[in-house]
Parts: sequence; structure tokens; C-alpha cells
Amino acid sequence: MGEEFGVDVGRVWVVVFAAVLAMVFAEFLVFRVWFRSPEGTTELYVVSENGSAVFPGSVREGDVVRVVVGVRNLEGERCEYVLVAVLECGGGVEVLDCRGLVLDDGERWEEVFEAVAPGEDFRLSFRLYRGSSLDVGKLAEVEPYREVHLVFRVEDACLVL
Repeated sequence: MGEEFGVDVGRVWVVVFAAVLAMVFAEFLVFRVWFRSPEGTTELYVVSENGSAVFPGSVREGDVVRVVVGVRNLEGERCEYVLVAVLECGGGVEVLDCRGLVLDDGERWEEVFEAVAPGEDFRLSFRLYRGSSLDVGKLAEVEPYREVHLVFRVEDACLVL
């Protein structure tokens, strides 16, 4: 097929394949380089130990809640962060963990985090701050760069009237 017209079919397929590859590469350049946000971004995420975004709606007092907390730097440069884990329960706020992170562009950090369920409903918050210095005593005065909350109902919690 094609010989009666003097066309090398194999060569045509090579040219078509090369053209498709060139279009895919051009699309990559357009969307990844030209339209990239100049400000960049940072991802803060929380997933369950098996990697899903499904968490138990309720736990029992004393249960250990395990989640994977992750930070991914897409800022276009090396960045310093402070990650703070906070437990909010009964109107009180307790800082469970505070750690500094330094991530290169494109680098991801993940770690399993554990918290023990108190005797009443609670909120577990992960707050990410940009920069390397943070006065933990003044958390309420500083707006986090990124923040994620998980709300848990505690079974058998008593209401005091």
C-alpha cells in the first residue's frame, strides 16, 4: 500500500509520530513553564495511614488517632516552614508538636502523627507557617500560611448541664 503512489509509508509514520511528540512537548512547555504561577505554592495535606482521605467520624476516649501529615514545596525555591499540631477541645488549645522544616523546591515531607482522643469532641489542626521563626506563645496572633483541620466526635462523651 502506498507503493503505487511512490510514498514510503514507514517514513510517513515516523514523521507523524515525531509531530505528535513535538506537540506533546510544546504543550508541556506552555502549561508547565509559561503558565506556572509566579508566586508558587505549598501543599499541606493530611491523609489516613492507608493514604485515603477518609477518617473515622467518631473515636472513643483514649483511642490513638494516627494520620499522615505532608508538606510539599512548589514555591520555586528552597523554603523554611514551621509546622504546628494543635488539639482544640472544650474551649482549650494545646500545642502537641512544633517542628521546623526546610524543603527544596519540589521536595515532599511526610510523617505519621499520633494524638490520643480526649474525653470530649475535639479538633486536630495542623498549621503551617512560612519562615524559620515563630513564637509559639503568640499562635493566635499569627495567620498560618496553610491550615488543615480534622474534627472528631468522641463516643460516650458526657454533657454537663
